[in-house]
Amino acid sequence: SGTTGSGGDAGTLILDINNSFDINGYIFARGGAGRIDSCRTDISLVTGHRGSGGIIKIKNANVITALPDASPGEFGNCHNGKYRDSEIYAKKVIVNQSLSFLIGGLLNVTNLTVEGILGPLNTSDEFFNESFQLPQDVSKHRAMGSNLTIVADILNLSSTGLIAGQARTQLVSVMVVAGQGSSINITANTIYFNGNITIDGGDHAGTTSSGNGGNAGKLLITTPNNLLINGSIFARGGTGDSDSCAGGNTTRRGEIGDGGNITILSSKNITIDGGITGTRGEVGLCNNGIGGFITINASNTLNISNTVVINSTGNVSGDITLKGSLVDVRATLDASNSSVGHKTSLNGTILIEFNNSLSISSLTTTPSPQIA
Repeated sequence: SGTTGSGGDAGTLILDINNSFDINGYIFARGGAGRIDSCRTDISLVTGHRGSGGIIKIKNANVITALPDASPGEFGNCHNGKYRDSEIYAKKVIVNQSLSFLIGGLLNVTNLTVEGILGPLNTSDEFFNESFQLPQDVSKHRAMGSNLTIVADILNLSSTGLIAGQARTQLVSVMVVAGQGSSINITANTIYFNGNITIDGGDHAGTTSSGNGGNAGKLLITTPNNLLINGSIFARGGTGDSDSCAGGNTTRRGEIGDGGNITILSSKNITIDGGITGTRGEVGLCNNGIGGFITINASNTLNISNTVVINSTGNVSGDITLKGSLVDVRATLDASNSSVGHKTSLNGTILIEFNNSLSISSLTTTPSPQIA
């Protein structure tokens, strides 16, 4: 509640055993909670800070069905605390439905199954305010989100699964910038993509509450084989104060978070049957927030179905780039300027590159695409 104090950082766990072993229990390495109604960091008083999550290092594991939780403190008005870099090496990891595997860092697994939640969910930021002081140039203080690198032979993201790197929503009305979405890199030989991935930026506390939206993060997916995406990818900027847009050290509010960067690469074929969203935040009175940048590159065939919507709208819209030897796109592609706030005329670019064959007869785009 209003008690003075800050949360401590969690510790470090190292399991490095010569013989392979299974882990079926719980591992807790959670940061401590801080005061929720005040954030101070001056010499006389430090209060309201959230502790960072711990570090978990596991090598030579056979099967892990455990539930590690290395998240930062859940409460604290400074909105800091972060996921630190863990390292887990295992032959098999199973994240069961309705359960959570909350880490940042490196997950190197031969066979990874995600039916629940995996990743740095509700990542916080490393910026905190002092007596609600916010630097004039907010863009220089939009904190980086946590990182997660997944290296796998087989990644099975089921229809109930979520790889989660979205930033934490502000819990109270304060004039700070919400956290930035995570940077997630996925490299796998075989990917079954039926669930969702989110790297959204953090939202303000809601409606007319003071606050500014965080930027979405970055996603890189790389595979040497065919890739079919049936799920959805979200890289949306966070929301800001809906009834005020102001600058200054103590009054800045209403900023809208930028959309994220999404890159999908395959050495063979890519088929997209799910949505991809990289828009700026939906709420915030300020006229800002850039659309995301979406790149999909297949060495052979790129096929995007007519039920798919790929969206990178913003005040200044982002770009959508599609590449392949044979390209068949029947989707809706939107890189137009957003109607949120004060609309501008700064559309993004839709670029479609092909080597041998192009089919876009059923394509819907705003603005018109460039063909190369």
